[in-house]
Amino acid sequence: MRQPLDAGPVNGPFGDPGLYVDLRDERRALLFDLGDIAALPPRKLLRLSHVFVSHTRMDHFIGFDSLLRVVLGRKPLPTLIGGPWLAALLGGADRLYIESAFVHADRGQAERKHDLTAPQAGCIAGALRALVPMHFSPRYLKRPGALAAQAQAAWRASMAEAKPHGTDTAAAAPTSGAWTRAMC
Repeated sequence: MRQPLDAGPVNGPFGDPGLYVDLRDERRALLFDLGDIAALPPRKLLRLSHVFVSHTRMDHFIGFDSLLRVVLGRKPLPTLIGGPWLAALLGGADRLYIESAFVHADRGQAERKHDLTAPQAGCIAGALRALVPMHFSPRYLKRPGALAAQAQAAWRASMAEAKPHGTDTAAAAPTSGAWTRAMC
């Protein structure tokens, strides 16, 4: 059976952030974060109806000019949305593609760069059925499994403590120890 949507990262885990979601039956697509989009062919960019930018770090919107070069004058421009929209979108989600730039031991660096640690990403995923960590710091090129392992461990721990899917997971999420300053 054909799936109504197809979602996947634009780049590998060490590349700029970007998640392309093709809403097949609607003949349109969404883009979450606008990092380097060179991997997206023009036909995919022309399907975009909405682009969501999580925050104003350069690697989250550097692809804006590339997008404009393709869509300007060819179709209505996609709606660009930024700001605290993420929490509202997670309400009905079952899979989260999320930045996991640093391991917990490097949380000071993550705070200085306004990035998430892998455990924070796992905690935010809460009761969702799937977690896909991405946008790893290049410092982990030789050990990418460390980031994924920490994100998955935090995700499993928060799932065990969380309420059933569809309820407020913020109250049930771990808030101490390895999850200091967790954002859920």
